[in-house]
Amino acid sequence: MESKEIGLILVLIGGIISLFGALLLLMVGIGFLFTDVYKLISIIYIVLSVLYIISGAFTLWAYKLMKNPMTLKKGSIIAIIFGVVGGFNLFTIIGGILGLTGDKK
Repeated sequence: MESKEIGLILVLIGGIISLFGALLLLMVGIGFLFTDVYKLISIIYIVLSVLYIISGAFTLWAYKLMKNPMTLKKGSIIAIIFGVVGGFNLFTIIGGILGLTGDKK
């Protein structure tokens, strides 16, 4: 298996984990919204979950770009950027780096 294929799989896993984590964070934030004590924490959780959903969507878009050899480098760079922005997602960052190393051929 080539490094770009492993990177592709890692970016996909990172994007899915990001989306599932964002949905879990959103559910917790909505749950805290109905309490009197944790309203500020609830708003912070909801804002963070929206950021993670956007980051996960861009990560999955980077996965789609990485599948095409012509846009492998662009997709890898996008994966690295949104891996850092979306809560330092190691799967996505490592997948983007492996995609860049696989682009050297």
